[in-house]
Amino acid sequence: HMLVLRGAFKTLRRACLKRITGPALTPDGLRNSDELENEMITEMKKCIRHLQMVFESCQEAEDVFQVLSFFQAIGSAYLFCSSLLMITSKSIYTNQFMMQVFYLMGGFVQLCLYCWSGNELTLKTDNVSQGIWEGDWLETRKLFKDCMIITMTKLQMPLYFTAGKFVPLILSTQIAVIKGSYSYYTLLNTMKRQG
Repeated sequence: HMLVLRGAFKTLRRACLKRITGPALTPDGLRNSDELENEMITEMKKCIRHLQMVFESCQEAEDVFQVLSFFQAIGSAYLFCSSLLMITSKSIYTNQFMMQVFYLMGGFVQLCLYCWSGNELTLKTDNVSQGIWEGDWLETRKLFKDCMIITMTKLQMPLYFTAGKFVPLILSTQIAVIKGSYSYYTLLNTMKRQG
């Protein structure tokens, strides 16, 4: 949806030009004609409603999956730490070693799916503002420019999924979980050797 919205905002004037029957500009050539301006405002409102629907859908998905994603992140940290402990205690040539490696990789992929999807959503949201800016808006009037500014201001707040409303599910969160798990692993491994 974000890619569609970016394209819709970017090509808004071109799409409206195809639908009008009169001239595109006023006689002085400085502003859009009333017909084109009204068509562009109508199209802008449609795009904004679509954007609001996407934000509402993301909020509903966030409400449903925030607890699950939180436990997934915590569980992944535990899984990485315990798997590393098990891997280092087994010989490389045993079946248990290979099972732990595959188990570790499975947990990594699970967390990666959450974080990658959240990261893509955040990046695509940033691109919508760029699409609005790249649109052909120089000849538009104040009402259209105000709609643009308000929409771009709303899009400055990044849209992302979170793990229990604590941390955003983006790639840097996945790296932080892996680093934290490795830190706990080294601590536990050191305690195991000393004890």
